[in-house]
Amino acid sequence: MRATRGTRPGFLFLTGILSTLLLAVAIGCGGETVVQTVVVEKTVVVEKTTIVEKPVEKVVQQTVVQTKVVEKPVEVTKIVQQTVVVVATAQPTATATAKPTGPSGSIDGAATDIRFGIGTPRFDVQQSYDSKAGVIEPLVMAVWTDASKSDLVAKPLLAESWKIDPALKFMDFTIKKGVKFHDGSIMTADDVAWSYNDANSRVTKESVHDTAGDLAAAYEAFKVIDADTVRVPFVIYQSHGTLRNLSTFWEAPGVHSKKLFDKLGAEGMRDVNIGTGPLKVIQWTRNDRVVLEAFDQYHGGAGMPIIKTVRIFEVPENAARRAMMETGLVAFANPALEDWEGLLKKGFKLAPEGFTGETILAFGGNWWEKTSVVSGQPLERKVDTSIPYIGNIDDAAQWEKARKVRTALGLDVRREDILKSIYKGQGEVVHVPGWPPSAPGHKKEWTWSFDAAQAKSLMAEAGQQNGFKIEWWVGPSDTGVQLVEALCGQWTADLKVTCNIDKQVYGTYRPTIINRTTTKMWLCGTDGVNVPLTWPKGFLLSSVSAGGFMCGTEHRPFGETFIKMANESDSKKLLELSSQFYDEVRRTAAQIGIVSVPSFPLYNPQIIESWEMLPEGKGSLAGFNNLHRIKLKQK
Repeated sequence: MRATRGTRPGFLFLTGILSTLLLAVAIGCGGETVVQTVVVEKTVVVEKTTIVEKPVEKVVQQTVVQTKVVEKPVEVTKIVQQTVVVVATAQPTATATAKPTGPSGSIDGAATDIRFGIGTPRFDVQQSYDSKAGVIEPLVMAVWTDASKSDLVAKPLLAESWKIDPALKFMDFTIKKGVKFHDGSIMTADDVAWSYNDANSRVTKESVHDTAGDLAAAYEAFKVIDADTVRVPFVIYQSHGTLRNLSTFWEAPGVHSKKLFDKLGAEGMRDVNIGTGPLKVIQWTRNDRVVLEAFDQYHGGAGMPIIKTVRIFEVPENAARRAMMETGLVAFANPALEDWEGLLKKGFKLAPEGFTGETILAFGGNWWEKTSVVSGQPLERKVDTSIPYIGNIDDAAQWEKARKVRTALGLDVRREDILKSIYKGQGEVVHVPGWPPSAPGHKKEWTWSFDAAQAKSLMAEAGQQNGFKIEWWVGPSDTGVQLVEALCGQWTADLKVTCNIDKQVYGTYRPTIINRTTTKMWLCGTDGVNVPLTWPKGFLLSSVSAGGFMCGTEHRPFGETFIKMANESDSKKLLELSSQFYDEVRRTAAQIGIVSVPSFPLYNPQIIESWEMLPEGKGSLAGFNNLHRIKLKQK
């Protein structure tokens, strides 16, 4: 299963000579002695006490390392080693260390938001975080086909192989044998089918899983064909479905234990978050930390996982994450763009994979479909036209006034200034979601040039010359709040539009998106610029996504485009359909682009020797993934 990736927007990586991060503390002259006491427990026979001393010409520091033996019902080796350091520059003396034979080492990181882990798929509104953390795994893994990172292909993970029905009605997955859950039980085809069905709102109506709507739009109930085979029936065949819905690239659900569900029930399983991944949960506390430990019975390749323990702390403040990296409290984090230059100059490095996120204005409440584009069934939606940017498709005059208001807001944005001041020039201006100006085929007609005079004129034509108040959901993000404050400041000055900023956490706001009751504005970048331009467009702006996440508008032409693209395999035709989709996005002002900016983790190369990551299509958990492949530098 392969998908060609669209051209990613060029963004300026900070270049130049990156100075090495100084982690050593300067040592003064004199005969100062530092005493360190270390507790060691070893279940071996006590043989002797050894003292090793190296004479020198001039003593600059003396370090005494004493091993304190803890009394246990086992024999303990006591070793006292005394070393006199003589090098005037205080360079550490190299010592031979035994090569670890299994997972080893501990490492800490900091993320803007860790969300929370939940063991029952139907209740997990942010299961993509569990997947990126390496706790759960989907059926397949997404990898780049070559170093150009322009082509994605699906590789086996929990599925050994798969085949698609020639009539495009279903696909069958052969499940890998012998895979163990973190509780030691063996994964079966029953576990696979149940996990996806429990997350799929088409099957489990109460599901609020973060891809409940995606699954409902794509799949009927998964079926167990035999002990090793799971059949996946299509609602709509999607050419990109395996990579988008069932792989590590996006937000695919992971496999949980049906046996545990049968024992504990949906509610009882909430707090028991086990999967088949290389790392198991030791602690996951919302707004605090997640602690992960290597799963020593992991089914992956030899020598996996590499790392023993990973801790990630939730630190929403940009300055605090930077300080934690600079002081060595964490070895990796997702710093704000404004902090990249300083950290790179100090020797920190960009992780090999990241996410280019888009900042796109979304207008909640624009429900323009009367019946589902998939089923034809009536849709129950309330259209609140008292809000100036919400249009009623049955009232052409009113709909046009609302379109003019949205257009006015889009014209009164100083994109270049925002990119420079808030994002330090990293990234680029965008006009429509998912097709950056730097990509071939971008049309001039899609652009949003700053024009305050035209914006004022459109507001007057819409009868909104005196302005109004906008309800904005932003969340607690520092950068998001800065951006909305900048936008609203401009609108207040030019258009008399003021804003009330809602900073509640996403989990609290999300239900109004799922049940289509939101009327607020928020930032919603649809699929983003990391996905190929040939992937079907319109899912998040139509009733195809009913029951799941979306971006504030349901418009039948968008849904029809999605269905056409989902059944098309010719790249040229797919690009033509994609272009038509963006024509309609710009005409309706259903979404308005601001900027796209890179979001990459940075890490300390003095601590981390290498970090092999997977392609990142979503950016969940601060863009961290494949944490179990972090290799520490040997001391």
